[in-house]
Amino acid sequence: MKRLLKFAALMVGACVAGIVTGELVVCSPICRDALGRMFGRGHLIAIVHWRGIYQASLTNGTGVEGLVVAENIRWLSRDEPVATAARDRAYHLLESQFGDEKAFASALGPSGFSFRSLRATIDEHLRAERWIDSQIAPKIVISEEECRQFFNGHRDTFNQPVRYRASHLFLAAPAETPED
Repeated sequence: MKRLLKFAALMVGACVAGIVTGELVVCSPICRDALGRMFGRGHLIAIVHWRGIYQASLTNGTGVEGLVVAENIRWLSRDEPVATAARDRAYHLLESQFGDEKAFASALGPSGFSFRSLRATIDEHLRAERWIDSQIAPKIVISEEECRQFFNGHRDTFNQPVRYRASHLFLAAPAETPED
């Protein structure tokens, strides 16, 4: 019986030591930086709500400030409900851009998404959008005059060149023109 008690105490001690070590890894910036470099994510740049932002996250011109803001919005909107219809509409909109389901599935792999992770990302986006619409948008009041001033000051950003989409191009020729 004494042996069994020692064994149980040893197991409890080992579990506690494992939990403490895990917490050290999760909470320690030094450990997280080392793990980030070890797994190819680069140096740890910031920790926002217990999530690390690494050098690999700085893609497509995204700055640290933008990533911190995005993470804060993700955290603040975590409890927002997501309507199934809105999720399905966003998913099908993405899927329809690829023609068929096979092309869509083959495009997901190289981009680092699975069907499940894409749905989770869509959910995060919809939660954030809903939170912004309910918490921030009502507090923004812009007069028509401010809109006009902005438009007049940035008129070139609102102009788009004329674009044509043609499947076939037919040129009309007079009847007396040779066929060639």
